[in-house]
Amino acid sequence: MKKFLVNIILLLLVLIIQLILPPDFIFSGVKPDLLLILTVIIGLYWGIYDGMGFAFLAGIVQGVFLGGGAIIYIVVKTLSGGLAGFIEKLYFKEKIIFPSIIIFVLTFLHETLVILLSETMLFNINYFRALRLIILPEAILNAIIALFIYYLYHRYWQGRRDIYG
Repeated sequence: MKKFLVNIILLLLVLIIQLILPPDFIFSGVKPDLLLILTVIIGLYWGIYDGMGFAFLAGIVQGVFLGGGAIIYIVVKTLSGGLAGFIEKLYFKEKIIFPSIIIFVLTFLHETLVILLSETMLFNINYFRALRLIILPEAILNAIIALFIYYLYHRYWQGRRDIYG
């Protein structure tokens, strides 16, 4: 129950930060997908069921509060959380660089699927230009931010004896 409450509080905190962050905060026209970062971290840390469950909630929240096709975000975020959860048993949680690499790769997958599943984007966007100007900078930004978020998340749960409660 504690894990659920902590993750819901983090979801709300990340949503607030995502809403107030200007689009050209670091790169021009690119802002980090903090919901994706947190989704992947939870999937990597807790496994496939928690990853997919949290990702489903994050997809709903993103669709409702950040606009766009809610169904697309639910599907793509749930897939990202599930893939991250699938990988959970394959690495040591103390390796803080690994989640950044996974987030880098899953950002490419996430943004590509959003483009492919969104009819308006699919026919109105040059994928290679979007890859160069938006997806690659966002993947780099997400990976860098993920280093810090994963480190803090891991440090929080590392010292807890009731980690599975």
